[in-house]
Amino acid sequence: MSVPNQKSKSRLRRTLGFTKWAVLDGGWRQLKTKYYLRHLDARLRGKVSRMPEIACRDDSDTGLIVMCGARHFSMACLAAWTLLRHIAEPLAVTFVSDGTLSNDNGRFLSSRLPGCEIIQSKQVDQLVESVLPRKRFPLLDELRRQNFGGRKLVTMNVVGTSRYRILLDGDVLFYDVPGDIAEAIEVLRQGSSEMFFMRDILCGYPCSAGALEARLGKKVPGNLNAGLMIHRTFCREDFNQLENHLASFDIAWRKHYFIEQAAYAALAAGHGWSYLPASYSIPIPDVSFHPNGAVCSHFAGHGNRHLYYQEALRLAVP
Repeated sequence: MSVPNQKSKSRLRRTLGFTKWAVLDGGWRQLKTKYYLRHLDARLRGKVSRMPEIACRDDSDTGLIVMCGARHFSMACLAAWTLLRHIAEPLAVTFVSDGTLSNDNGRFLSSRLPGCEIIQSKQVDQLVESVLPRKRFPLLDELRRQNFGGRKLVTMNVVGTSRYRILLDGDVLFYDVPGDIAEAIEVLRQGSSEMFFMRDILCGYPCSAGALEARLGKKVPGNLNAGLMIHRTFCREDFNQLENHLASFDIAWRKHYFIEQAAYAALAAGHGWSYLPASYSIPIPDVSFHPNGAVCSHFAGHGNRHLYYQEALRLAVP
């Protein structure tokens, strides 16, 4: 009789551990949800592949910036498409790769959103280093390498050449004409440096809003969701302020997943801010969701993913 080698024993332990988790610990529910969401995503990919074409305009003074990867590529495409189909004027559109977008992804974007720009991660690295040299902005450089929120904060505010920008997460869907976005852009065109964003359902900072105010010595938004933001393109002074704010934060704050929103709040404390109306909302997980009257929804978090697909499959054309 042969004796199992160490590899076989290790494989057996993993198999038994997985079986215990799936059968005895209730893991089968997570597996069921996982494969159900994969099924919905496959259906969405099929619909997104047939999206009607919407032209972009690279010389527009307003840019739409979306950061995404191959895993949630269909979601990001649909987010941009549902916004662009309701916007009166063509926008400059930039998709920023997290390093996983393929040439096929780029060709698809060019066919559905002709005129859009696709920036790969190597280009992003070069661009960030030219605009924000590591020696001058060490904390912003650290933030960009730390987590997805930090990458978004730095990258989405460096790429693109438009004077005003709309920053959009891939899990946002638009149902109607976003007139408040057009109004916000007009305010910026009049010379304002105000920042516009959605309310979050919780305080999404690495600390309380009060602690952040005490550190900055200024009033900050009580809560802020960075899934949809409108502001003028940052200048060198804005990046200097961001670097200084990060230096004043506790190390634990800088390493927190929500540091992106705290950094935006710090800038908003100096520039001024306005919340988008309640029709720009975040659904609450496990609560019946009806988009009647909503302009857009940000389906933040995995708890909302089933609601996202429910609405995405309804909105995707054909």
